[in-house]
Amino acid sequence: MSLTRGPVDIESAALVAGDADLSGTAAGWAPTLADVERIVALADPAVRNLQITQCYCELSRALAARTGGGPANWCRVATWASKQAGQTIRKEGGTIRT
Repeated sequence: MSLTRGPVDIESAALVAGDADLSGTAAGWAPTLADVERIVALADPAVRNLQITQCYCELSRALAARTGGGPANWCRVATWASKQAGQTIRKEGGTIRT
């Protein structure tokens, strides 16, 4: 498996998951073990990273909704870290954005 792929179309990559509902916690959605297993099984590292980043984002929202807390939680930090890792995987370079 090579990590030297070109840029990934994020909208297309999100559709690779098939019928997974990534609509967010507004509809009561939070990632399940099946979602995590599906993401882990993705062969393309760039697409897998995009799905991991999305999953962390949804976990962050679900945690904030469940606890009544604000958006600052460890899943939010994981979202940022996964996004930065994705830039490296996709060889996008650039500066680290917060």
